[in-house]
Amino acid sequence: MLLEVPSSGDIRPVEAPEGAEVRWLPRDDHDRTPGTLALATLTGPDLAEPPGYAWVCGESALATGARRHLHRERGLPKSGIAFVGYWRTGRSAPG
Repeated sequence: MLLEVPSSGDIRPVEAPEGAEVRWLPRDDHDRTPGTLALATLTGPDLAEPPGYAWVCGESALATGARRHLHRERGLPKSGIAFVGYWRTGRSAPG
């Protein structure tokens, strides 16, 4: 489980299923775009094989980039990936 947060001060205890590894990704560089650290970690060489299902949410580029990577590079079927882009960096919410 990868959890990207704005800073190290945002890390909190979380409950996770037995056997799940929680990996906090503090984005202490405040100029870094949200989601880029999580996507870089997901696509990096140090990540274990994905399980049969993935759930990705956050900034739009993170969600779509993670889905593409998990499907194309890691072989996860599209039906095994739930993804939601809640916002897009640089765009204001419709009002």
